[in-house]
Amino acid sequence: MVRKVSELVSIPTPVPPGDNYEEAADWLKEFLQDCNAKVRTMTAPAELSKTLEAELIGPRINVLGEYNLGAGPSIIVAGHYDVVPVDERKWDTPPFEAVEKNGRVFGRGTADQKGALVSSIISIRELIEERGEHLCGKIVVVATPDEEVGGSAGFGWLMEDKKVSADECLVTDGGMETLVIAASGTLRAKLTSLGQSGHSSKPWLARNAIHDMIPVMSSLLELSKDVEKRVSEIKYMSQGQVSNIRPSLNLDVIHAGVKVNIIPDECTLLLDRRVSPEEDPDMAEKEIMRIIEEEKAKNPELDLRVESGMLHTNFLSPSDSRYLQALKSVYRRITGLDPFVGGSTGALDACYSVRRDIPTVTFGAATPDSNTHGSNESVSVDDLVAYAQIVSHSLEAYLTEEKGDTL
Repeated sequence: MVRKVSELVSIPTPVPPGDNYEEAADWLKEFLQDCNAKVRTMTAPAELSKTLEAELIGPRINVLGEYNLGAGPSIIVAGHYDVVPVDERKWDTPPFEAVEKNGRVFGRGTADQKGALVSSIISIRELIEERGEHLCGKIVVVATPDEEVGGSAGFGWLMEDKKVSADECLVTDGGMETLVIAASGTLRAKLTSLGQSGHSSKPWLARNAIHDMIPVMSSLLELSKDVEKRVSEIKYMSQGQVSNIRPSLNLDVIHAGVKVNIIPDECTLLLDRRVSPEEDPDMAEKEIMRIIEEEKAKNPELDLRVESGMLHTNFLSPSDSRYLQALKSVYRRITGLDPFVGGSTGALDACYSVRRDIPTVTFGAATPDSNTHGSNESVSVDDLVAYAQIVSHSLEAYLTEEKGDTL
């Protein structure tokens, strides 16, 4: 397991822009074939490769591996092979050369979420080799790109275009701490103020785009205070502490200017609005647009362009699905702990299967000390093994005829 995780981690797939997707897809195709799956690849249309944040390059290749076990329940086991970018200066080990030490595997993507993806595929292979004659139904393994930028050319495309379907879905993302059935969504907006450049010694002959953006930012910050006072009924767990999910509004990226004595004629602001599971995304967007319209009314000369859209939508999946019940029982048996079933503050690809009315649970191999998305990201070898056991036995319970519960 460690060897195969290390091989996939050694293929750098940061997005943006989407480096080495073809190499990763080829590796996953061969790996799934070696694990006795019937494999096919599907490349999303090029027009889906877009984001407000940065340019995306190259094909978006989805890899599907099917295990047909006869008539019975079906389940999608989905994971993503893209990762977030790295700042190599902040790593103690090469981020794309997996290093095993002190019982952990270090490298970008070990926790989010190449480790869980590889672990789940191995667990399925072992399950079918050892217990295949007792199972019925179908498992569809789906390895997709672009989750870190919204998933519209990955799992989103497969779901929305109905390229794949099943009765239920396991998304192998997130961590061991929570069986996630709800999550916040991500609304992104790009605001661009346009002015007129000129010499800094004669500002009256120019229009400073930064100065135009500052009042807009101030009003958005006031809105963010109101947004953060709202509290969802859905709870999440972080490092053993249970809290209610809260929505948020953050001003995260700003670009302007080329030299200190040149008045900037363009200022770009990127903001991130996290929409809690029960919120209306349309209302969240309208709140932001109301602020913008108010600022334009105050300053008729303000030339402000706006692009916005949801990456992942917020969602709430059923809490009584058959696979979730199997997963809870197996989790309890293997770990000795009662699983926490709740929500996630982060956005997830699970939103796409939930929108297809497919009950979905998100469960991965990361833990609070994995430093997901940070430097020195890692995953415990013991956790990868435990994760494989939980996935294998829960799938066995789900794919065994209802009258013959293996638990």
